[in-house]
Amino acid sequence: MGTRNIYRYIVEQVPDGVYIISREDFSYVNEAFEKLTGVSRKDLPAPIIDFLDTIHPADREVLRERRETAKTGGKLRARFQIRVISEDGTVRHLEFNTALVSGLPHTVIGIVRDITEAKTREAARKRQERHFRAVIEAAEEPMAIIQDSIIRYVNPALAKLSGFSRKRLAGKPFQDFIAPDESKRVEDYDIRRKTGKSAPFFYETVGKNKKGQRLNIQVSISQISYHGKSAFLVVAQDVTKYKQAESELSGALEKVRVALGATVQAIIEIVEQRDPYTAGHQRRVADLGVAIASELEYPADQIEGIRMAGLLHDLGKISIPAEILTKPQKLSEAEYDLIKAHPKTAYDILRKIVFPWPVADIIHQHHERMNGSGYPQGLKDGEIVAEARILAVADVVEAMTTHRPYREAKRLEDALDEINQNKGVLYDSEAVDGCIRAFRSGDFEFKSLNFSKVHE
Repeated sequence: MGTRNIYRYIVEQVPDGVYIISREDFSYVNEAFEKLTGVSRKDLPAPIIDFLDTIHPADREVLRERRETAKTGGKLRARFQIRVISEDGTVRHLEFNTALVSGLPHTVIGIVRDITEAKTREAARKRQERHFRAVIEAAEEPMAIIQDSIIRYVNPALAKLSGFSRKRLAGKPFQDFIAPDESKRVEDYDIRRKTGKSAPFFYETVGKNKKGQRLNIQVSISQISYHGKSAFLVVAQDVTKYKQAESELSGALEKVRVALGATVQAIIEIVEQRDPYTAGHQRRVADLGVAIASELEYPADQIEGIRMAGLLHDLGKISIPAEILTKPQKLSEAEYDLIKAHPKTAYDILRKIVFPWPVADIIHQHHERMNGSGYPQGLKDGEIVAEARILAVADVVEAMTTHRPYREAKRLEDALDEINQNKGVLYDSEAVDGCIRAFRSGDFEFKSLNFSKVHE
């Protein structure tokens, strides 16, 4: 096969259309060109003017202008695009790339490629972008597009929030509008996201407006494509007022807590004046209850509820005559029934107070036992709230290790043995284990009593 035939073979095999025009006639077209344009190789040479009939009416002027320019010796653009209409009415987008053939006057060689699919994708992208822009332009939420750490677009809502014009914001590094003490953290998040590392896509930060005021901002970040490149859509929410309200509410709650603490302290003193033998008992039970809950890794707020219940758990004793509370002999059945009523009495008093914890229920149940042998309701197992199970263990250990009018104090080791032997029967297993760990780790001892540490 000669060199010329090799070239022709190659041209015939390529998927792009190839053609040669000589003095306004197609003198050669390959098979791909014939399929793309409808110009028949059987009819060669074929006038270019005949080709105009297949071109979309809106694009025919493009070829006419090129013909006139060629006649007057003007310079032609090498690349151009037109649409052609097939016999079945299908419209296809073609891109032509042409060049003059050296040494042959009025001869042009060209390559044509079907770019219909690419045009369709581009049109869809533009429609999507127009829709996207219309949505975020009208959105009440402040939005920005960040690309390569630069603000590429801001909607009117963000411009209004910042106080800067959209022109002032666009094209600037986003760090310029972050508070200095937050800039490094936010920049680190941006770098991590761009390098494919883990970084939060929803977080709170602090921006600054045109007046230099700090703005508490919650941002939500989504990865998008913008003009064919990776970018991030940032949706911001100004929570400055909420933060201020939260701070004010926190201050108000702290005042309420202080007042509540003072009230509880007054109640404790009233109870202890009625029963001097149990002075400090409620505080020590509260301290041990907190230690047990901490060992069991309860949340801080739940632990605070246990502490409050511990401080008030014997409030119901104010209804019991002092002579019964301080009686050195064994109580009669009737007297013991009065004692057993004190959890219910406390419940009736405290249930009317709105605590942030179930204090009344905890106190009501702190003498219940896992096997149902406790009082006043005879609850068992899961019927008893977890905080009450902890308080029950703390109450028993403290009571056994403290002197009473009717008995001497027992050793701490004996009290721990007692709860351990009845673990799962009378007392909650986890609460017992937490209590023993608290003492044996050396992290806890009753402050007002100097018990020796228990060792393994």
